[in-house]
Amino acid sequence: MRIYHSPSRKATLSGWAKWILVIAIPFSILFFETWLRTQSLQYGFVKNDLMKKQAELNERLKELRADEAGLKRMDRIEAKAPDLGLVEPAPAQIKIVRVKATKSPDMEMMPVDENYSMARLSASAPTAPADTDALPFAE
Repeated sequence: MRIYHSPSRKATLSGWAKWILVIAIPFSILFFETWLRTQSLQYGFVKNDLMKKQAELNERLKELRADEAGLKRMDRIEAKAPDLGLVEPAPAQIKIVRVKATKSPDMEMMPVDENYSMARLSASAPTAPADTDALPFAE
């Protein structure tokens, strides 16, 4: 038995196909718009949370920098030095070392002809004459 489709049935099906497209296209656009707005809101909440976290971390960083500055104070270090067994060196123990800087492959901008020397922090420390030659590191 053969089934023949009548022309009126084909016309009915093609009519439904047109209406399905007419309904499906706007529905798809509205669905996409809703999804897009939902994603935008979600990313807005995430951004807000991250900005709060950044503000908290910046505040913590300020606190840590203030603590670091307090720990680096020389009067605090000088007060703790005797407890740690650190003593002022005798003038005979102080050696001035002069080193000519050399160009390193890692540091392109390092000056080549300048002299560098070690210095004491205390203003009352004895100083060596400027024309002394470089001293060896170990005697």
